Amino acid sequence: MELQVTNPETGETRLDLSEDFLTELTTQTLLKKELLSRIDNLNLSADSKALLYKMAGTAMKVGATVVKIGHKILEVVLQLVSRFPNASFGLIFGAIAGALVGGVPLIGFVLGPVVTPLLAAFGLLMGAKADFADAALEGRIMEAVATFDPLKGGAVD
Repeated sequence: MELQVTNPETGETRLDLSEDFLTELTTQTLLKKELLSRIDNLNLSADSKALLYKMAGTAMKVGATVVKIGHKILEVVLQLVSRFPNASFGLIFGAIAGALVGGVPLIGFVLGPVVTPLLAAFGLLMGAKADFADAALEGRIMEAVATFDPLKGGAVD
């Protein structure tokens, strides 16, 4: 199947997608009701939940098929967070620690932009190290990433 993508700078580009990939994108492991329930159960503000609801409703048309891309992305993200809790926690902890360093008067202005990404990366790596103690973890990560492989290459002019 051919996906028509219009780039305002260069004109029109085609991306060929296999039927298997399109089937994978349209197959949902969570029903809409289940996804919305998971979003409801997150410890987030109402505004954040509203943004996630809006994202879940995002769709695109590929040929004659409507793909609920927002739903699929949220499925993958929620799946990764539930499968890799240590890496998720480490990333969030590192980002918060970096933001706190950035909030210190005078030195935070200088150190914040450098320290925040470093602490986030460090937290992610330490959490992933704890998660990687599980031998099957790498296979699950690659499986989740492979879902979107056909989108990263294959553009034809």
